[in-house]
Amino acid sequence: MSGPLDESIVMRAQEILRAPGVAEVMLGIAPAWVWDVGEGRILLSSVAGLDFFGEKDAASLAARRFDMSRPGMNQLARLGRSLPHDGSGRLSLLRFFVGLRDVSLPCLFSPSDAADELLPVSLRSVP
Repeated sequence: MSGPLDESIVMRAQEILRAPGVAEVMLGIAPAWVWDVGEGRILLSSVAGLDFFGEKDAASLAARRFDMSRPGMNQLARLGRSLPHDGSGRLSLLRFFVGLRDVSLPCLFSPSDAADELLPVSLRSVP
């Protein structure tokens, strides 16, 4: 399904925001997103997450599709499927293509009880 956001997906994304710690991350200063890896799009984004992808508003970013066959997006889907079900997250490097540059950034992946295809992700600095 592509095009407008399905109401059930929006409701599931809202459930994720109610999960412990997710809303705080989305309101934080680091880029953070809730990805719909099944559709290759971002459902929710922090303000810094919008800036990261060069979008001015959440609707523009939600309308954008990412090619899930690209290495970073393929990795995102694999990591989402391999997260533990005990509620703990996983820190991993995720490859993004920013303009013509290939960059690897540390990201915290959080499991979602709301849907297998919705994946909260936030960038993390590693000391």
